[in-house]
Amino acid sequence: AAEAVADACLVQVEAACLAAGAGLLAPWLAEPFPPPRMLRGVDGRRWVPVHGLVPQSRAAAALDALDAMMSQQRAAVAALDLRWSIACPAVGAGGVLVEANLTWPGPPNPVVDHYLGEAGVDAARASHLTARGGLAQVARLRERLTGALDAVGATHMQVGRAYPYRPRLDPVAASLLDGVKTLFDPRGALNPGVLGLEPPPPGGDRR
Repeated sequence: AAEAVADACLVQVEAACLAAGAGLLAPWLAEPFPPPRMLRGVDGRRWVPVHGLVPQSRAAAALDALDAMMSQQRAAVAALDLRWSIACPAVGAGGVLVEANLTWPGPPNPVVDHYLGEAGVDAARASHLTARGGLAQVARLRERLTGALDAVGATHMQVGRAYPYRPRLDPVAASLLDGVKTLFDPRGALNPGVLGLEPPPPGGDRR
């Protein structure tokens, strides 16, 4: 019965496409991506994701690992007024992206505000959380979640941003990375500390 319904829907989709012709793609090509509303959660809450790619055979283990880690961090979650949810879409024929989405009433982000405006940001709660070190606490939580995903063999698509890259390399590849970094960024001015590379010493010349 389900297969018959799917076939009937497919016939309707094909008919709609044939009727629309090339004009069907024009609106999508004009704006292929939706506005980045996900950059801010409900009521102006800050949003950050933590994800890992796993084969389907490890998806349940990855979900269990995230759930166990969040249970262990119950006190921190309550202190931050943090909410979290899981996205679990299929990737290709055999992969699954397991992603924890975290939102909390953190301080505004200037880049996000530039695109989305400042409406909805609770300045009082944001300043209160900043004073309590909320950003550092969320960063530590993300590191623990990343470690939980690593433990089940997950890989990542944002290796240059939130995930350690250099520690995963063998010595030869790490040496090559260090050489490229030194050659093109001898003062360590470009994104200090990303990729797992050591940031330059405090007070160093970053011009």
